[in-house]
Amino acid sequence: MKAALKGTYGSDTKTNTAVATLALSVGDCLLKASVSDKSLLNGGGILNDGVVFGIEKPDFFSIHYYVKEKDFKFQCNNTLRLAQKPLKFGYTHNRKDKENILEGTLELNSSNSVTAKYTLGGNCKEPPFPCSFKYSHLLGDQITTFEPSYDFKNDLCTFSASRKLTDDDFVKATIKYQESRSKLGGEWTKTLNSNANFKISADVSLADNKYIPEFSAETTWSFDV
Repeated sequence: MKAALKGTYGSDTKTNTAVATLALSVGDCLLKASVSDKSLLNGGGILNDGVVFGIEKPDFFSIHYYVKEKDFKFQCNNTLRLAQKPLKFGYTHNRKDKENILEGTLELNSSNSVTAKYTLGGNCKEPPFPCSFKYSHLLGDQITTFEPSYDFKNDLCTFSASRKLTDDDFVKATIKYQESRSKLGGEWTKTLNSNANFKISADVSLADNKYIPEFSAETTWSFDV
């Protein structure tokens, strides 16, 4: 059995959380149970806030049940061939929101890929259409990636550049352009060892002249029990 602890802390205290997860291998599948700090610190004594049960078969499917919301989330993944090129296909169904999300990534070659995502149902019945596109290009140095994308529903244009500094260090810069709500962001991810890593992020709103950054830090530890 494996256990994992994940903690998030940021300038916005509402996003601060800690989550513990237990995973038990049963054949090719994993049985998972997660509990957050909300479950343990809830003043009303309700122990279902932040509790999630799930079963997963890595790279194939997952089913999760959110106790408080009484909601199921189903995901499945597969790889097909389109014009002799690999097409990674994903499907997600949110029962409570009645949403069906289709996502596919076509690998044009070892350095270029395109991703498309479309949402059916939910609150996506009228234009703007709930779809997004992303193009990914890996430079010849094999450590730098550029990814422009566009979200039609939110009229959001995003451009990101990421670079692998070392085997353990990864940095990424992102510009999100949206009318009156543009943002500039950056993050640094470091792998401490095979069982631990952390990420530090910062976002700055470009919509006003204050330019006050919002910071967040996230760390994950995993171990055998």
